[in-house]
Amino acid sequence: MTRLSLLAILFSSLCLAQTKSDYPTSDFPISFAPDAPGLVSAANLIPKPAGKDGSIISRDGHFYSGQNRIRFWGVNIAFGGNFPTHAEADKLAARLSNFGINAVRFHHMDMFPYPAGIFADQSLSKLSDEALDRLDYFIAALKKQGVYSNINLHVSRQYARPHKWENADKLENDDKIVDIFHPELIEANKQYATDLLTHVNKYTNTRYADEPARHKVLDLVGDLSLLGQDLCGHIVAYRSGHPLNVELVRVLSRELNGGALPALRKAA
Repeated sequence: MTRLSLLAILFSSLCLAQTKSDYPTSDFPISFAPDAPGLVSAANLIPKPAGKDGSIISRDGHFYSGQNRIRFWGVNIAFGGNFPTHAEADKLAARLSNFGINAVRFHHMDMFPYPAGIFADQSLSKLSDEALDRLDYFIAALKKQGVYSNINLHVSRQYARPHKWENADKLENDDKIVDIFHPELIEANKQYATDLLTHVNKYTNTRYADEPARHKVLDLVGDLSLLGQDLCGHIVAYRSGHPLNVELVRVLSRELNGGALPALRKAA
């Protein structure tokens, strides 16, 4: 049987399984049925639970889970979406696994107080107990389905403004860059990281710091991919973030495309 014939049969089967009568409100429906996407579910392709062979490590330019290579196909979940109810968390974790997604990036948790963010009030300092409970359960549900957690730190918290610092309204990029140098911002970021990463998930009995994926590593890998070329080398990053990573890419691009790389190609 040809590949085209197989695809035609598969498409016909899906059409029969999900007729228009099942979705009376839309011509282009997105099914939230528990078994979506049905016949092509990838859930059995994902090892479960996530982290069963220990933390993810890097070896020879690849990610490994134990002795096996692992690749990540992930999605962002932002703002209040990081704090579903327990019932919603179970459904969402199963759905992501069914579609072959094995990593979730918890993004922009630090911009607002709960329910849109992780903080208890407008000071954006203390973590919300309710937000932590929901995040705990969500991470546990994802882990059960083989989905890794990518926990972000400082993304969009504007700490200076709610604390009414002088000229705080002039700070751009969510207090970023200046927080590398300003002692009080440095301390505020350290406190947030400590409160979040040393928190013990009551559903997994694991600290967030011990979850398998590390945010800054994944950010750096993603930003360096903008270079469009494979790199072979050892990179040490201290308090890096998107702005500094992208500046590194600019420098490397100038060197590779206008300096060292053309000379090496010519010599070869």
